[in-house]
Amino acid sequence: VSAAYIHILESGKQDVTLRVLESISKSFNIPLSYFFEDFEIEESNLIILSKIPIKAKIDEQLKYTEINLGEIFLEEKYVKKEAFTVQYKGLDIDNFEVKKDDLLLVTKFDNLKSGDKLITIINNFVKFCTLSINRGNILLIPSDSNELCYVYDDKKMQVLKINKIIRRKNLS
Repeated sequence: VSAAYIHILESGKQDVTLRVLESISKSFNIPLSYFFEDFEIEESNLIILSKIPIKAKIDEQLKYTEINLGEIFLEEKYVKKEAFTVQYKGLDIDNFEVKKDDLLLVTKFDNLKSGDKLITIINNFVKFCTLSINRGNILLIPSDSNELCYVYDDKKMQVLKINKIIRRKNLS
């Protein structure tokens, strides 16, 4: 798919032809129906994330002060980066294997590759996406198959990479 096709769709300044949509659909392996069906965003799909800071040295046991989790080990590669956890407060996301109250170990946008699981924040609205890179174009495919894909734009969104999911066993 050419960058011009993506730009036509993203900018909205020009009518998009079926040829353009078909090319994008084939390149990113998404159904053509994504471009034609109008899906409403339900209030129940809103996601709340709360940030819990991590302070640890290599091989040091982590203790979460805000949530009683016991002890977790943070891998060395995450200590070297600016890593933190967010607590997921939305509905379960089966294709991401994320459940309500899970802690997600995330790092800010860096060294991403196709297939990475991401959290995007656009105008304080949070979405879970899978990154798809095809011929230099960066497309974000939402975890909800009823939502439209969108093009990555670092001026309009914040992106966090999900490195690890920490499942909370006892919530009481």
